[in-house]
Amino acid sequence: MITDKDFELICNYKSQEVNSAAAKVYCMEMIEENNKQIIRDLAIDSILSNDKKKDEAYNNYRSIISNISEYPVISPKLTSETIFKQKYVNLSDIYDYIMQDLESCTNGGDVLQLTNQKNLTDKENFSANSRRIITKIISKYNNIYKNARMPATCVIVGSNLIPYLHDSSAFCINNHNAKILIGSAYGVNIIVNYTINPNKVIIIANSDNMSNGLSLIVDEKNKDFFYAKLPSNSWSKNIDFFEIK
Repeated sequence: MITDKDFELICNYKSQEVNSAAAKVYCMEMIEENNKQIIRDLAIDSILSNDKKKDEAYNNYRSIISNISEYPVISPKLTSETIFKQKYVNLSDIYDYIMQDLESCTNGGDVLQLTNQKNLTDKENFSANSRRIITKIISKYNNIYKNARMPATCVIVGSNLIPYLHDSSAFCINNHNAKILIGSAYGVNIIVNYTINPNKVIIIANSDNMSNGLSLIVDEKNKDFFYAKLPSNSWSKNIDFFEIK
């Protein structure tokens, strides 16, 4: 049985009455700009207006970045997005819908080729592959942190990953039911899902105080849900994935 807690592990989740065909949510997008572009924009403002403050801004900015002009500037930008409602019968329908959506948008990723070295026993090869999988997951953590400017919060894996997770000392099981296996490794939640590709690993970053990542609002009274991957323009920064073979 899927509960609110299951959604909280994979989404920015809210349960609230909406009474509307759409819901507005806010997210923080990190915009990367080149200093030369910023100087150009400030120069245009300075030339087109007779505002001394804009002249000062242009001159001050040029002075500040004179020694680092080739480095990009990363600035936060608050954006709002509209999510439209969809109908559901029970919470399991929503959970399965999200997993199917994640499955469909994570094709063509990296492939981690498992090894079978002749000089090792079957158990040693298995343990070596388990360590390689955990190392790959950690590498994906780091990629997301670099791109999204936030840590990974959730890892969703296919069923064939279960024995490799059990073999790792880094993995700890917290809960187990018919649909999901919940554990953690290095402070990040790991959920096993039996409907996605059994060889797939999906790593997601969700913000604690914004709607960045998987955003889900459930209106239980009207049997509506509002789901989106945010920010829509840069969602790819919040997710990474690979498969084992």
